[in-house]
Formats: sequence, C-alpha cells, structure tokens
Amino acid sequence: MTEKRNSLDNNSIASKLKELILILVFTLISAAVAILLSNLVIFPITYYSINNVNVFNIYFKYSFILFIIITCSLLLLFKVRSLHKDGNSAGAILAYIFLRPVKFFGFFLLSSVLVWALFFILYTIFSNNYYLIYKLSGGV
Repeated sequence: MTEKRNSLDNNSIASKLKELILILVFTLISAAVAILLSNLVIFPITYYSINNVNVFNIYFKYSFILFIIITCSLLLLFKVRSLHKDGNSAGAILAYIFLRPVKFFGFFLLSSVLVWALFFILYTIFSNNYYLIYKLSGGV
C-alpha cells in the first residue's frame, strides 16, 4: 500500500511557523478593521444618540417596527410564491395563511397548559415533601 502525502499534513517547523504567522496577521487585520468600523460607524451613532436621546429613540423604534414589518412581509411573500409554485390554488394558500397561525396558537396554548400542570404537580409534591418524609420515616 502506498501512502499518499497530504499537502496539509506537513509537520515541519517552518510550515507550522508560517501557519501561526498567517493566523497572527489575520487576527491583527480583523482587529484593525473592527477598530476602524467602530470609530467610523459606531462612535458617531453613539454620539448622536447621547446628544439627541428622544429623536434617536423615535428613529430606533420606527426602524425596528419597519424592519419587523418588512421581514414578515417578505417571509409571507416567499411562502405564498413557494405554495403557488407547488400548484396550490388561491383558496388553499389563503387557508394555509390563516390556519397556520391558529395551529401555532393552539400548540402554544397546549404547551402552556402542560407546563402549568407540570409546575402545579411539582409545587404540590415539594410543598408536601416534609409530610411525605415524615410518613416514610415511620412517623418518628
């Protein structure tokens, strides 16, 4: 059997040193880019937000709401397009869009009831634990 030498399995000191230097250079470049972005992007935003708190809060609130609306709209659009490409009718797509949240709400409700029941059972067991230990020890 002939063993093929992998070019990545070079165990010489020079190759290991080259790898370490490459990692060091990459780390330094990453740190420099992070500092540059921090100084050019993050600092002005932070400075503006400190000087104009109310304006920044309103801008951030509406930007976040807009981001959520756009994301949900795009996800809905992609899902409708995917369902349409699969050959579903408009009625089936509308039923899917309106029934899917109902199913998730039902699952959430069922999960909440099960978690509540588990907590109730655990609370009952632990609140009566001293009495159970008393009975198990023979009532001493």
